[in-house]
Amino acid sequence: MATASVAAAHHSTTIFGSGWLTLEGTVVDYRYVNSHATISFRARGPGGQTTIWHLEGLAPSLLAREEWSRDTLKPGDELKLSILPLRSGAKGGFWHPRSINTRNGKPFSSSQCTTSPDHCEIR
Repeated sequence: MATASVAAAHHSTTIFGSGWLTLEGTVVDYRYVNSHATISFRARGPGGQTTIWHLEGLAPSLLAREEWSRDTLKPGDELKLSILPLRSGAKGGFWHPRSINTRNGKPFSSSQCTTSPDHCEIR
């Protein structure tokens, strides 16, 4: 029984807030690894200050369904992305491939999510 609760806790989204937060900035690092792909992201804030965010995404097997690969993002890519931030207030959160756009607003994904992360389904 303990194993089931650990597995359920691992896949729980309760550590993330319920509202989307939009960040603009630059990819520092992208890792397409099991069990979750990650992005380290340098976000620009008001006044030009930057903050590093550590973001967790879907598993590579799910990202592949969205036509993502280990080469989709590279350090230096400028993006606008919407995340579910950590409830704790730490600079981290959850990203979904349908919530990422290039700096000029072009979707990074081939998904149908084109206007707002509110229209994206988290699987």
